[in-house]
Amino acid sequence: MTPQRRILLVSANRHREPYPVYPLGLSYLKSYLRRRMPHYEVLLFDCNLGSVAQLEELIRRERPDVVGVSLRNVDGANSLREGNFLAGYLEITQAVRRAGTAPLLIGGAGFSIFPEHFMEATGADYGLAGEGEESLAQLLEALDEGGEPHGIDGLFLRGGAADREPYPRPRSRYLHELDVEFEEEWVAYYWKYSGMLNIQTKRGCPYDCVYCSYPVIDGRTMRTLDAAKIVDDIIRLKRSMGVDYLFFTDSVFNICPGFNARLAEELIRREAGIRWGAYFTPLGLGREELELYRHSGLTHIEFGTESFDDATLEAYGKRFTFDDVLRASEAALAANVYYSLLYTSTTPTSSSWGAWARRCRACGGGLPVRATSATASSSPTWGCASTPTRGSTGWPSSRGSSRPTTRSSSRATGSAPTSTWSRRAPRRSRRARRGSSLTTRPTR
Repeated sequence: MTPQRRILLVSANRHREPYPVYPLGLSYLKSYLRRRMPHYEVLLFDCNLGSVAQLEELIRRERPDVVGVSLRNVDGANSLREGNFLAGYLEITQAVRRAGTAPLLIGGAGFSIFPEHFMEATGADYGLAGEGEESLAQLLEALDEGGEPHGIDGLFLRGGAADREPYPRPRSRYLHELDVEFEEEWVAYYWKYSGMLNIQTKRGCPYDCVYCSYPVIDGRTMRTLDAAKIVDDIIRLKRSMGVDYLFFTDSVFNICPGFNARLAEELIRREAGIRWGAYFTPLGLGREELELYRHSGLTHIEFGTESFDDATLEAYGKRFTFDDVLRASEAALAANVYYSLLYTSTTPTSSSWGAWARRCRACGGGLPVRATSATASSSPTWGCASTPTRGSTGWPSSRGSSRPTTRSSSRATGSAPTSTWSRRAPRRSRRARRGSSLTTRPTR
């Protein structure tokens, strides 16, 4: 079918510290719409690759029927450089308004955290919070029919939500089968300047960590995607574009061990030949499970530890103790997998420093090292890391300088726990995430 209508999807993110991150959400949207609504031509524009003037020129030339702008980050997660990205987003949405008369739709991870605020600030016609693929398709169908959109999950209208229930609201459905086609031009840029690509294997987070916005963005309902399709996408990405290092952007990778085993076995069976990393919880993680993941390409783990104190972990809403952290650290060392422990804390006092440092060393890491944090209180953040004691599968040999990254409690704000690597850490580490954050270099 020849496309009769056009939608332009814009990645408004221009934040590149510590490195630019591929706008994965737009690729999922485009791939979904191409199958679900073949009468739509889907155009893409990345503000990391093009200017606002070029965006206006594209809109005037192509005259899309709808323009969707994805707001990925709220701020840069840098307590030393306070501020947010609203002014930059307004520059983009105002350019969209100047260039044409198409309805303006906004969405994305950042929007999903503060939908009412962004709707009011941008004056957008529509907003979609949370998982967007099917909601976007339903919105386009309603616009095609000339009716007023209603009954669409996550829909916001100018002047308020379409559904008057408090946000976040329960959703009527979630997707379980998605594939993604990466944009060749985008891959070339992000692979060159960040050394990795990102992909999802599951969505949602059932945990109750008090600082984290993952449940707001993706929902609390856990749903795994199709393992075979994920591996199809990975193999296609490697064979066509040479990408062999991925970060799985799941809120917590090892939530669903049965599914994870199937995914790992599929990567092994089909000889995908990639390396990958992910966020893990230390709860219930054993050596046998890690051995399987390592065989499928796992090179490093980022544990969302947040503290070494059990009372603090309980206050954070964590479901594990320091003993769980210790056991998971030992399992990772035994399985020959690099790992880092990510945690937020006020500066240790002189009386507590010794005990705190001993706990860090007990997990196999070096001395704690201070990193910058962007928590609400702007308290400093600390981290340590460890390398396996024997030969490893190798650290991703990405191009450019060594830039171990911080962890974001929100893939949109990047605010909260940060990590840094100690002198015992590997010298090359990069990962793809939705959130953006600061980084510190490993010490020699």
